[in-house]
Amino acid sequence: MGHAVDTASETEAAKGSPEIPMAFGNDALLWATWLYYAEQHTQNSVAAALGVSRASVANLLSEARRRGLVTISIAPDLLQTTRQARQLEERFGLAGAYVVPALPEAEDQEELRHRIAAAAAHTLDSQLKPDMTLGVAWGRTMLALARSLPERNVPGLEIVQVSGSSLGGTDASPEACSALIAARLGARCHNFHSPAVVSRRDLRDALLAEPGLQRHFARFADCDAVLLGVGELEADTILSDPDSVPRPALDAYRAVGAVGM
Repeated sequence: MGHAVDTASETEAAKGSPEIPMAFGNDALLWATWLYYAEQHTQNSVAAALGVSRASVANLLSEARRRGLVTISIAPDLLQTTRQARQLEERFGLAGAYVVPALPEAEDQEELRHRIAAAAAHTLDSQLKPDMTLGVAWGRTMLALARSLPERNVPGLEIVQVSGSSLGGTDASPEACSALIAARLGARCHNFHSPAVVSRRDLRDALLAEPGLQRHFARFADCDAVLLGVGELEADTILSDPDSVPRPALDAYRAVGAVGM
């Protein structure tokens, strides 16, 4: 059974519209298709060129796709990453997952970190709500995420630093990541004023007994979401710094097959 384009579209295109180039045989459908897909005009500008309504242009473009005048394909890498995201969701019971296509090894892996951070920032921005409490960890990807966030004010948003403080000089310290995200989003920031790693168990126990730190730990339970990164256990990552994670601990993780933490 044949399918005809909306007669209203044909009527509008036939009366009072500008002349269609001869190359398109006075066919409004072909002319609209060319303007929209080949010359990248908006539907509004196509409507103005044809002297029809925007709704009529939408009908014409839909008809062009139905007739096969236009075919739309999805890049293979996008299909692949979508498939991988679905597999992750199914395997780990996730509500959602996003996979950023990998770059060729010859390209700068720092760029990949920024692409991951940009995707994460976009996802986070869409999830933020007023009066939300967001826990924030740290790392180079986390810092890049913070820098990728659009500046806006989320009423009542609170940022809680969930990683202990770093004694190193890295720009991606827990304090820097949480403070920058709070500044981007107009939020109140609660920093964690205690080192992430200490040398003795009795010192750890003493710190955990401090009322101020206990109050901060209580904030963890109030978090509606926690933002964190998983780092590779390679020589050039922050996690390989002995001041962050002791070498025996890293070796123990690797011994049981860990590839990230």
